[in-house]
Amino acid sequence: MNFFDSLGIIPKIKNNYYYPLSNQAFSIKNALLKEAELRNVNIKLNKFVKNLFKNNNKFIIECNDEIIHCDDVIIATGSKAYPKTGSDGSFYELLKKMGHTINPVLPALVALQTKENVKNLSGVRCEVILNLYNEDKFLKSEVGELQFTDYGLSGICIYNLSNIATKLLNSKKKVNIKINFLYDLSINNTKEFIKWFDERNAKVKNRNLTLQLEGFLNYKVVNYLLKKHHLLDNTYWNDLSTFEKENLAKDLIELEFNIDNTLSFDKSQICLGGISLKEINLNTMESLVIKNLYLCGEILDVAGDCGGYNLGFAFLSGLIAGKAVGEKND
Repeated sequence: MNFFDSLGIIPKIKNNYYYPLSNQAFSIKNALLKEAELRNVNIKLNKFVKNLFKNNNKFIIECNDEIIHCDDVIIATGSKAYPKTGSDGSFYELLKKMGHTINPVLPALVALQTKENVKNLSGVRCEVILNLYNEDKFLKSEVGELQFTDYGLSGICIYNLSNIATKLLNSKKKVNIKINFLYDLSINNTKEFIKWFDERNAKVKNRNLTLQLEGFLNYKVVNYLLKKHHLLDNTYWNDLSTFEKENLAKDLIELEFNIDNTLSFDKSQICLGGISLKEINLNTMESLVIKNLYLCGEILDVAGDCGGYNLGFAFLSGLIAGKAVGEKND
């Protein structure tokens, strides 16, 4: 925080997270570039690195238009996520040729595709509890805003679950998500819901099931559930059998979707996989395979939840690497 303050960035805190007061990442980028300029850092643009190797303790970097010789190299190229920013994953192969292990690189913090057709729910946003399962084994829970799309499920809570789901899908394992739409009502089982809805139905009279449900659910969710349970729009709660009430309540508390894929790298915020941390000295970020080669940020096999954790790791690992090289060469 002191460092960014010294660059002129004034922060604000929102939901316990720090942001620039300007609300623009542009401010951070410009502040860092100006500081680099003031410290006489030579930034070369539009360079594509075709090859990197070591010869007589010197690194040789073959670019598209020149060859660079240097004593130390810090790799901070990112992964394969969001490739239009330039992170195309080409450095994985270069590092593999130099002897590093590459753990499988997969999209992460990414939306999930469902086997079920959810096009009729597209555009719905709702506060829910999400539970991730492999077969019947519970893995993780997230609370937050769920977004339905043409292809499946999105939103920050889905992104956080995707870091686990991606690995399971890559291993051809079954992944499913159960949604509790009654989070704001603090209802967690069918018995609680039926008791609550009986009381609600007695209080709000002469309203069919559709109108009653629309009192607390998005109308698209209501239509989806009625269609799934083969119920007519003008059905009344008291017309339902105990079995029908329990089935409807169950879907309100744990509506299940089977996940069959993630979106691709160009839609993911980060990647899982990359250079194994077993091959890195975490005190300096120096490679244990190649002396004087340092790696930081997302090229490494590190993946955090949403909320700035991946940016934080990129900043901190870069700081450690830069400091290690600087102190060594003082």
